[in-house]
Amino acid sequence: MMKGKGVLKKDGKELTALRKCVETQIGHSIKNSSDFAELSDTIQTEIREYVSVNTLKRIWNYINDGNVPSNSTLSILSRYVGFNDWDSFLTNLDRTATSQEFIGDGILAVFGAPLASDHHASEAVAAAVAMQMQMDDINAWNAAKGY
Repeated sequence: MMKGKGVLKKDGKELTALRKCVETQIGHSIKNSSDFAELSDTIQTEIREYVSVNTLKRIWNYINDGNVPSNSTLSILSRYVGFNDWDSFLTNLDRTATSQEFIGDGILAVFGAPLASDHHASEAVAAAVAMQMQMDDINAWNAAKGY
């Protein structure tokens, strides 16, 4: 369960965004067993915290046993991508960019400005994932309106 943020869904947009941010931070997709071992070692080396290989496999649905990751595990992954904890990641997930320009149906957004951010790249990825997660709702709304 997430503190004050509701119930975490294993396939929810928040966890998907965190996975994408972690993959951006490590520099590649997490796809196989050796990737999980590398990620576990990298987290331990870089932030001196431990997440087991099997826990990482569960978070990426490589092992699907129905377990939901703990707040402490999500906080470790959030710290790895530059946030203070899981709640900080969630808070920043929805409000991290400055919209600069709308071009047709595109948006030019700047991360890390006007307020400096040490994790602007992760914020950008999280925002992109969140936007993609909303496309089904947007498409359904457009279809209902006849667009």
